[in-house]
Amino acid sequence: MMEKLEIAGGSSSPGSVLPGNCSTPAAALYDAAIAGSVAALDDLLKQYGKVILYRVSLTSFAESPLHLAALMGHLKFSRRLLELRPELASEQDSKKCTPLHLAAANGHDQIVKELLKANGKACLIQDREGRVPLHLAAMRGRIPVVRELLKSTLALESVKKKVDDGDSILHLCVKYHHLEVLKLLLGSTSDDGDVLKMTDSRGNTVFHLAVMLKQIEMVRFLLELPRVRTEVINITNRMGFTVLDVLNHSPKDFKSLEICEVLAATGAGAGAGAETVLLSQPRLTLTAEKRAEAGAVQVPAEAQVLVPKSWKARVWHFVKQIMEYSGDWMNDTKGSLMMVSSIIATCTFQAAIAPPGGVWQNDTTTATGACSNRVCVAGNAVLAYYYPDRYYEFMKYDMVSFLGSLVVLFLVISGFPLSNKFCLWLLCLVMSGTVTCLGYTFFKAMWLVVPGHMISKYNELKDGLYWVWAVTAGIVGLFLFVRMCYWLGRFEYKDAWRRLRRLGPSALKLVVDSSTHWKSHRADSSGRASKPELLC
Repeated sequence: MMEKLEIAGGSSSPGSVLPGNCSTPAAALYDAAIAGSVAALDDLLKQYGKVILYRVSLTSFAESPLHLAALMGHLKFSRRLLELRPELASEQDSKKCTPLHLAAANGHDQIVKELLKANGKACLIQDREGRVPLHLAAMRGRIPVVRELLKSTLALESVKKKVDDGDSILHLCVKYHHLEVLKLLLGSTSDDGDVLKMTDSRGNTVFHLAVMLKQIEMVRFLLELPRVRTEVINITNRMGFTVLDVLNHSPKDFKSLEICEVLAATGAGAGAGAETVLLSQPRLTLTAEKRAEAGAVQVPAEAQVLVPKSWKARVWHFVKQIMEYSGDWMNDTKGSLMMVSSIIATCTFQAAIAPPGGVWQNDTTTATGACSNRVCVAGNAVLAYYYPDRYYEFMKYDMVSFLGSLVVLFLVISGFPLSNKFCLWLLCLVMSGTVTCLGYTFFKAMWLVVPGHMISKYNELKDGLYWVWAVTAGIVGLFLFVRMCYWLGRFEYKDAWRRLRRLGPSALKLVVDSSTHWKSHRADSSGRASKPELLC
C-alpha cells in the first residue's frame, strides 16, 4: 500500500496547471479537478484513500485541486473537496491567491458561499498585490459575488482593506466604472462615513477620483449621500486640493460644465493649496425637466447664473467673461502650442534650404536675364536672381516666422513663468505675429512660382484672401490690445509698488552677494591659472 502512496512523482515543472504525466495519482487528481468529475475523485479516494489530498502539498504544482475547481466553476467538486479537507480554502498559490480569490474574480457566487462556510477568514487574505477577494469581485463587477462577500461577519474589515497601491475598494469601483457595485457596497456598509473618507496614496478620496475622471453618474450618486455633502466634499488631498480645485485644474469640456453645476448647488469650496480658487459658473445650463429626467441634483435658484435679457447686456456679459478669464490656458494648450511652433519652425526651415524655384546646380553665366553680367553660384536660389525684391520679401517673412516659432518654443520648454497675464499676452502676440508672417510667406512663395500668364488670376485670388486674412489678424490684434488695456485698467499700481519696495532690499542683497561671490571666484580662478602645478 505504501508503494501506491508515492504520488508526488511526475516530471511536470513548478507552476504548471495540468501535469504532463497523467500516470501518477496526483496528475489524475488534477485532471479530475479541471474536469469537475466527482466520480473520478471518488475512484481515487477508493484506490488511495483520503491521504491523497494531503500528499498534494508535496507536489511541485503551484495550485491545489481546489484552486482549479474554483477557477473553472465546478461547484460539486469544490463542495466535495471542502468536505474532505476544509483547510484547502485558505491555501495560497504562487501569486498568494486563495481559491476564494479565483472564484470571486470569475463570478462563481455559489462556490464563494461554500468557501466562506469552510473558512470565513479567507475573505481577509491578500494576494501578492494586496487584494482581497472583494477587491477582485469589485474590479470585475461581479455583483452576486460582492453580495455574498458582504454577508460575511468580516465584511466591514474586508471593505476597509487597501491594495498595495493605496486604493480602497471604492476607488477601484470608480476606476473600473462599476456604479452598481459602489451602490451595493455603500448600501450594505453601516459605517459608510469612515469608508467614504478613505484616501489613496495621493490623499484623494473616492469623490476626488470621480470628479477627476469626470464620471458624472458617480458624482451624482455620491452627492445624494448626506455625509458626502457635509463631510467629504471639502476634504483636501496631499496637494491641498478639494474636489472643486481638482475640477478647476482638469481640462474643460461639457462634462466639466455639468459637474460644475452640480457642485455649485452643494456649496463646494476650494482648498488653501489651490492657485485657482474661483470656479466660473457654466454658461450652459440644463432645464429643470431635463435634469429631472437625467436624475441630476437640482440646483437652487440662488446658485444659478443670472443671464441678462437684453442683447447689449448679453454681449457685455460675454465680453466680460472673456476678459476675466481665470482658467489655466497655458497648461491646457501647452502641448498644442509646442506642436504648432515645431511645425511652423520645420516649414520655414525647409523653405529656407529648399526655396521655391530651386537652386542653381552648377556655376553659370549663361542663364538668360539672370546671369548675363554676373556668375550664378551653385546652391543659390534661382528666383533670387530673377526677382530679387520679391525674394527679399519672401526671405524676410520666412525669417520672422522661423524666429517667432523658435521664441515661442523656447519660452514654453524653458520653464519661464508664462502663467503671468502679461507674459501670456506677450506669448499670444508673438504667436499671432508668427502665424501672420507665415501666411505672407506663403503668398510670396506662390508669386515666385506662378507662371507669368497666370499672374492676373493669382492676383485676383490673392486680393480676396488678403482681405480675409487682414480682417482676421485685425480682430485678433484688437482683442489682444483691448484685453491688455482691460488688465492694465484693473491693475493696482499702489499695491504692486508696495510689494516691489518690500522686495527691493532682499533683491538688492541677492545681487550684491552674487557679485561678491563672482569676483572672489574670478580671483581664485586667475590665481590658479597663474600658478604652475608641480610635476612629480
